[in-house]
Amino acid sequence: MILTDIMPVDGWRKLEEELHAFSRMNSCVFDSQGRRITDYANWGNKLCPRIKSNPQGLQAICACANQVIARHAEQRQDAVLEECDAGFAKLVAPVIREGQFLGVVGCCGLLLDGSHIESDYVSRVTGLPVTEIEDLAASIPVISRQRAHEIIAFIQKRLTAL
Repeated sequence: MILTDIMPVDGWRKLEEELHAFSRMNSCVFDSQGRRITDYANWGNKLCPRIKSNPQGLQAICACANQVIARHAEQRQDAVLEECDAGFAKLVAPVIREGQFLGVVGCCGLLLDGSHIESDYVSRVTGLPVTEIEDLAASIPVISRQRAHEIIAFIQKRLTAL
């Protein structure tokens, strides 16, 4: 079984759009192999597109974080809230049918209360100047853990309805 056995790609894209509207975060659906299943692009801040447009940033920060958090969700069979190496909040809920892990629905791109962007790390990985990273990071919205858990509940409710 795969994600598109549950819902066509257009339905997953609609879920990503709804999740972005609800959370104001970058929202994505990944299959069990860690591949995005839609081409929907949305941003919760101005720094993420700069990181993701850089091959090293995409691989070392975004792809790595997606793989790690998806594995945690698969192992726990439950939602996960963590931070990526750049410092962004990252949350996912697993899609599980008949005991089989099919992927995750989640979002990222805001800062958890009390967190900060790891500007030096992002600069080393992407080659972007620290000053540019800090300028872009200054406008990143902050999210409370309570709000993050509300977003997780939203995702879980939508997945339960499928």
